[in-house]
Order: sequence, then structure tokens, then C-alpha cells
Amino acid sequence: MWACCFCSRTSKLFIVKVEEVLQTYKPLLQQKGIPQILIVAGVWITSTAEFLFGLLLILGLFTQLSLYVLTVDVLLASAAFGIMRPMWDMQFVFPRLVSLIFLLLAPIQWNMFSLDLFISKITN
Repeated sequence: MWACCFCSRTSKLFIVKVEEVLQTYKPLLQQKGIPQILIVAGVWITSTAEFLFGLLLILGLFTQLSLYVLTVDVLLASAAFGIMRPMWDMQFVFPRLVSLIFLLLAPIQWNMFSLDLFISKITN
């Protein structure tokens, strides 16, 4: 699942480009009174955060930090979609949010395959 999320964010940054994403969402959010600077900053920050922390999560580095940042990112994106269209379909967001919350609540001892664990074993 995280590889899928990471790949979709890679295409958002490098193939589709952030400018096209802005062209899609900016008119809808400006109609609701959201300032342009907030829209532009939000799209850039969420795109970069999803890419960077998704990569870190796949690699198993800073997993707890990555999970928290990605959870906040999903919640902020959900709020933005809720502002644009109050009755929007959550079929793509809900599974990601549930899995993020599960990973945050799961004991750290279950995390057997990560670079965090490997580094902590080497240093101890």
C-alpha cells in the first residue's frame, strides 16, 4: 500500500507536475474564499511531505515521525476536499487513514523490517 501511495505522489510531483494539480483545485478553493497563497503552499507542502515521508516510511527510517506527518497530511487533505465538495467520496482516503492509525497504534515491537530497527541493533 505504501509503495502505491509513494508512486502516486512521485507522479504528482514529477510527471503530472504540481502546477496541473493547482489548476485543478485552485478555482474550487478560491470560490470558497481560500487565499491563493494558502492553496499554493498547501499543494506544495502536501505533495512534498507525501513524497518525502512516504519514501522514509518505505525505507523504514523515522517511521514514527513519518506516520504522524502522513496522518496529519491525510487529515488536512480531507479537510480541503471537504471544503471543495462537502459530500465527496472517501473511498481513497479512508483506507489510508485507517492503515496509518493502525500503524501508529501498533506496538513498535511488531516493526521487524525497518532500517530504524537495524540501526538501533547496530548501535546497542
